[in-house]
Amino acid sequence: MSSFIQKDDRLSDFREHIEFSIHGATHIGLGGDAGTRHAPNDFFFYMHHANIDRLWWQWQNNPGRLFQYNGPGSNGEAQLSDVIPEDRAVSFGNQAVGSVMILGFNGMCYYYDSAPVPPSRYPGESSNESGRMKLTPKRHVPVSLSGSSNVANHGLEIERIHMALDEQAGLKEFFPKVAQLEPSRMGIVPHRPGARSNKCGGGSEYRKPSAKHALVYPARMAQNWVKMHGFVPERVEKVYRDACRLIDLLNNSTYVSPY
Repeated sequence: MSSFIQKDDRLSDFREHIEFSIHGATHIGLGGDAGTRHAPNDFFFYMHHANIDRLWWQWQNNPGRLFQYNGPGSNGEAQLSDVIPEDRAVSFGNQAVGSVMILGFNGMCYYYDSAPVPPSRYPGESSNESGRMKLTPKRHVPVSLSGSSNVANHGLEIERIHMALDEQAGLKEFFPKVAQLEPSRMGIVPHRPGARSNKCGGGSEYRKPSAKHALVYPARMAQNWVKMHGFVPERVEKVYRDACRLIDLLNNSTYVSPY
């Protein structure tokens, strides 16, 4: 997920990557109703989708992405001025998508403790290709929701990735924002293949993981799941193969997963 958040500059790309990985895999892994169109019957559905929302907010908090909204919509290209469809059980009051893009404002009265906090002021008017859309934001005192998959020391994790893939092309491809960092400014001792061990500025020791600790390949999307959602099988397969390639790069480096 860290790789998707870093390298995807379009929401349509990020949505596809998250859909074909953590979102679909969790539904399929849970089984039962969670793997069908009756997934909301499973109470875990809401925790799972809250985590997807948290990851989206993390993705948004990168330059140029806060109001990034694109991809195929019901009436052509999706736009911030699109009205959220009404549901038989939940009414959205004819709100436009653009009015609920920022946590802590309007109806989004919450934030995640393992993700960026909401801005103190609304970022201003949102815009899209069809012109400008004026919003009248209302700020709330947001409720903190405890997030999942929170690495205790995110800075150390960045160092681990930078050291492990520093001399490989995979760093720029899968972690472009980490690749832009200068190792000398992070206290990193550059790794050299064949070295017994290295220590970063924080004193953590790195070693090549054994087969016992190797990262495993992600699960494939079940064919019935792909068919049910009308996904293009070739695109699903590409996301899977790219993920396997990243796993191979990490397993053949000094990277050691904190999980």
